[in-house]
Amino acid sequence: MPIELVGGVLSAPVVGDDLAERRARNFTPDPRAREVEPAHIAWQARLDEADGYDRALVHLYSAWADPALVGAWAAAATERIGITFAHRPGVTEPTVAARQFATLDRLSGGRAGAHIVIGSSDEDVRRDGDRLGKRERYRRAGEYLEVFTRALVSEEPFDHEGEFYRVEDAWTGFRPAAAPRPPISVGGSSPEAKALAARYADVYAGTYPTPEAAAAVVAEVDGLAAAHGRRLGYWKQFFVHVADTDREAVDGAAELRARAHEVVAGTPAEVLAASAQFARARERDLASEHDLRAAGAAYVDRVFDGLLVGSVGRVAEAVDAYRRVGVETLHVVGLIESEEDRRVRRSLVEEVRRQAA
Repeated sequence: MPIELVGGVLSAPVVGDDLAERRARNFTPDPRAREVEPAHIAWQARLDEADGYDRALVHLYSAWADPALVGAWAAAATERIGITFAHRPGVTEPTVAARQFATLDRLSGGRAGAHIVIGSSDEDVRRDGDRLGKRERYRRAGEYLEVFTRALVSEEPFDHEGEFYRVEDAWTGFRPAAAPRPPISVGGSSPEAKALAARYADVYAGTYPTPEAAAAVVAEVDGLAAAHGRRLGYWKQFFVHVADTDREAVDGAAELRARAHEVVAGTPAEVLAASAQFARARERDLASEHDLRAAGAAYVDRVFDGLLVGSVGRVAEAVDAYRRVGVETLHVVGLIESEEDRRVRRSLVEEVRRQAA
């Protein structure tokens, strides 16, 4: 299979007083709330398209803009690139979501995709009225996707009666542009996520710290999918820092790490506590300001410890090692704050594609 390169679209630019702070904030905890700037959505989608990405992901959080609507705006601003929006089962009825998904696919000329996320934070899903625990959310997600996928492909009305959903005479009324339906991916590392993906997804987005770990997960999920007569693709997200040489990349990453620590140390405690990444941590008794500061510093270090850092060629080789074990949806996230950032990211996309060919 050919590779698929995935970028991303935010509803607003990263906030900072200067370029150095904006670059560093890409590696600090996300704010709970994010503005909506139509011009930025269109700009970032066009940038991903021009730089050679195949698809862009729109993320989800309870106080961020609706990802399907952001995705629709991004699709309207572009011509080729696919737009995948994150979607939580349970917040919207599956037949309603299927019509939304099919509509975006028709409006975009077959470029829509849905990325199913169950939600790792009980606190954040409760903000949208979802009171189920994570295990129950996975059980419900199976029935949700059964109805959701049936609504996308059914040529006539249908009924469904299950544990969580009951619909009568349900029908989307039109078909999406993509046949038999637009792509669905499922993210998560738990056994429940793997089982859900094996039954309903086209692509499984897992957590693979090494190519060897990825090969083991591919083999495991391939076996689960085969039991349903299905075959999946595999997705990995890469956070990268690249430069023309390895030394420039290493030195630049060290500067960014130091600046990111300064940013976290200067962030008001209440802002830090409300961040998206700390919702689940707060459920695990992360309460005092000292704990928050320590957690913020630890988050920055985890991000930088997990970065792929090096020259364009070296980072492309590291990405390609995953492709060789079956991970062919490559979600490559690099800085785009300056023209230099954008230049080296574009070079990386070209080199990843060249190596895969």
